[in-house]
Amino acid sequence: MEAISTWILSNFQLKARLLWAMETGTGLHGPEKYLPYSTLDRLITPTEVTKQTQVLDHRLSRATRQALVRHICRRSNVPRPDGAQALPYYLDTTCKRIFAILVLIDGVSLELLFYLERNRVRDVDLLLPSNGRLGEGSVAAEFYRLLGLDRRSKFIQTQWKLLAPIIRNRPGGEVPVYQFGPGTIFPWTINAKSSMLGTTSNVYPLKIHTKHRHLQFLTREGTELTEVALKEFMDCIEESAFDAEVAGLKRFTSDDNPHITELLAAFKRDGRFYLICPLAQSNLTGLLQSTDPRQCADDKKQKRWIFAQCLGLATALSRIHVYKTADTCTSTVIKTEYGAHGDIKPENILWYNPPSSSSSPSTASFPSGVLQICDFGQAAWRPSSSSTPESLKGNSNDGQHLSAVYRAPEQYYPTRVARSQESDVFALGCIFLELAVWYVQGPEALARFADERRRERELVWVWDRVDGGRVFGNGGEERKGRYFKFVADAAGREFLPVIKRVVVEVDDSRRPRCDWVVEVLRALLAGLDAPEAGEEE
Repeated sequence: MEAISTWILSNFQLKARLLWAMETGTGLHGPEKYLPYSTLDRLITPTEVTKQTQVLDHRLSRATRQALVRHICRRSNVPRPDGAQALPYYLDTTCKRIFAILVLIDGVSLELLFYLERNRVRDVDLLLPSNGRLGEGSVAAEFYRLLGLDRRSKFIQTQWKLLAPIIRNRPGGEVPVYQFGPGTIFPWTINAKSSMLGTTSNVYPLKIHTKHRHLQFLTREGTELTEVALKEFMDCIEESAFDAEVAGLKRFTSDDNPHITELLAAFKRDGRFYLICPLAQSNLTGLLQSTDPRQCADDKKQKRWIFAQCLGLATALSRIHVYKTADTCTSTVIKTEYGAHGDIKPENILWYNPPSSSSSPSTASFPSGVLQICDFGQAAWRPSSSSTPESLKGNSNDGQHLSAVYRAPEQYYPTRVARSQESDVFALGCIFLELAVWYVQGPEALARFADERRRERELVWVWDRVDGGRVFGNGGEERKGRYFKFVADAAGREFLPVIKRVVVEVDDSRRPRCDWVVEVLRALLAGLDAPEAGEEE
């Protein structure tokens, strides 16, 4: 009786320490507790296991006790099962996790410990996730029989607390798409108050606790991130749309273009889809609404930042339009694909501000940071440079997902082109026009300008001629006077060469390609950098 009481007390003390060491994570239905993997070695030690076995039966020989302790705590040289190496669960060749679970459910017994030692059962054998179920096969079946029906259900439920995944990226490397079981507890907490909720997805900021070492993400430049963004797709999103976005982002994860969002990780759980990317301070809409460029003390620096970002976005879009795959050894181009983003708008352009810069962009230190294109759910690529719209239909939509403000003329009835490089250029030109209005007259004028554009049901396209199934009119000329009144003064004239060619060109066959936009912006930026009359070089 005294031995049983001693074991209960000893087991309770270890169980209490395990529970005390747990952190709050996010389960399928809300907050749940998990044990950081780095804590396990600190709590489940040979000394602690020896104490537990000694209390269970003090008559055990020293050799028998040492064999049990050695099996539970020592890492084996036996290779992990096929597929286990690729899983983001920290499962090694010890038996520490199984032992910890038995402690948590008050299920430690000599019969179970002898079974584990005799059959060389390790964590990777019993806890290896497979299709959302754990503990499959003859070894698991016999173990569960010995465990008993009641404790079996507790074991299955509790084991997820010791299986919080480890997710890390390799800059420039392949980004795997993980499949997690439904009981997986993620090693982070979600602050709903700081989230950005949308119609098809929600974005949550995640703070990384480096001491737990479950998450580690490095940028392209090798900077370790302390915060990331978790994008959760809603139930209305099909798996094909998620796969399309992942495939689009993965193309540019190892790319050296800083104006395309980097994908850090992707995973699925219980029919839900998730992406992890660097955390942005805002999207372009939020940046333009919350800052007034007229308050910047250095106008030339500010103008240069705006043109540099426009050039960066145009260069990134040009890279999307003509995607070249090079041989990793020789750098020789081995494949060229032609694509379109399909959903260029300010909400899909993110603003990243480096940690070293001021948190308030309205101060004299503004402008800073970088604008990046994101959201590749509507993107498509094809192996031919043919300009036929049908080859870029991608997800078989008719362009109705697009905001009317950024929809090109050819995307309206009766042509209904879902996406094309020309429509991408038109949408980018609309964004440049908004940047020009914001720069010249500030956020209040930009709000009035946006309202004026939204009131245009058909964007004043005047359909007066049909030629070969294409519709043309003088809508561009009608808009020109009303739009450019917002940027008519000297401060905005540098923007006009690009905007006039892109935004008011109704005929998409005459609209310039993205590489033309890049060259014009590069020349404008070079002109800003050139010394003015009277200045020393």
